[in-house]
Amino acid sequence: MFGPTQLGQPLTQEDLNPSLSGKTFDNHPILGNLEGIHPQLINELYNDGILPLVDPNNPKALEPDQYAKELDKFYDEVEAELNETQQIEYIERLYSIGFEMIGYRRYRA
Repeated sequence: MFGPTQLGQPLTQEDLNPSLSGKTFDNHPILGNLEGIHPQLINELYNDGILPLVDPNNPKALEPDQYAKELDKFYDEVEAELNETQQIEYIERLYSIGFEMIGYRRYRA
């Protein structure tokens, strides 16, 4: 609670069982350590679909670097294409909390 305003979404007993809900409130494969974030805020991220659920049978399914090679290759292809066409464009690399590249944004000048 923040004054009269409730932050996040209250947890149920099912939310606290990762094997039933797919929610973890201490360590997430993409965001990392969640211990400093209130569980109700994390629960809201799960319920809104912003934070993907963790499969307890396959915890490596959300490995943040699983697409690193493909992203690097795609980034290099885009860069080469821009060099060929001599267009001015800015590319911003997006990184996860663990400083691993997870995507990019392109801006034309």
